[in-house]
Order: sequence, then C-alpha cells, then structure tokens
Amino acid sequence: MTRAQILAGLLLFLAGCLLGREWRDRSAEIAAGKQEVKQLAGQVQAEQQARAVEQKQSQAQQAAADTADKREAQINADYDERLASAGNGGDHGRLSQLWGQCETDRLSERAATAAEAAGQDRLRRESAARIVRDVESVQSERDEVIDRYQALAAPADAKQL
Repeated sequence: MTRAQILAGLLLFLAGCLLGREWRDRSAEIAAGKQEVKQLAGQVQAEQQARAVEQKQSQAQQAAADTADKREAQINADYDERLASAGNGGDHGRLSQLWGQCETDRLSERAATAAEAAGQDRLRRESAARIVRDVESVQSERDEVIDRYQALAAPADAKQL
C-alpha cells in the first residue's frame, strides 16, 4: 500500500468519525425534541381537559340558575293566583248563602256581619298566600344553592374517580 492510499484511508476514517459524531448529536437533538413535543402535547391535553371541566361547571351553574328562575316565576304566578282568588272572594258561594238566609228586617245587620267576616277571611287568605310564597321562595333559593353546589362538586368527584 502506498502512502497515498493510507492517507486516503485515514482521511476517510476521520471523515466517517466526524460525520458519525455529527449524526449522533443530531439524533440526540431529535430525540430531545420529540420528548419536548410529547411534554407539550401532554400539557395541551391537560389544559383542554381543564377547560372542558370549567365549561361543564359553567353549563351546570347556568342550568341551576335557569331552574331557579323558572321556580321563582312559578312561585310568583302561584302567589298572584292565590292573591287574586283571595281578593275575589273565593268563597263567594258561602257569602251568597249567608245573605240568602237573612230575614228581611235584619238584612242590614246580617249583611254587615257577613261582609266583615268575608273581609277578615279575605285578609287571612291574602296573608296565607304571602306566607306560602315566602316559604316557596326560600325553598327555591335553597334548591338553587344545592343545585349550584352539586354542579361545582360533580366535576371534582369525577376527578377523584
């Protein structure tokens, strides 16, 4: 073998070593990059899951608020109906019967007594209607608080599973 061949072989050997090292360095960078991409993808997925949980909580809270609004509207409608019934004299038949039984000479006395009794009865019914509305309103508020608590607690329970 000649010197030129030995030098050429040695140069090829050194070039191969340098290229091999460069290739290994780039392979290590690629592997590190892939690992970093996996970590970032995991972070993105965790953030997406957190957003999904927040969205579910928000939807559950909105549903609880809507239910509470519907309950309150129903309570107010029931109250208005009871109040109208109390003001219109829901026992009108009983009053007619009392007035019909009055004698001609005592008509004014009995009518006044019946009117007073009807007025007191009307006031009692109005008071009862207000009490029922207040109780239903408090129950509705309680139910709304429970619904909102359950809406917030449900995703936390799901995380524990």
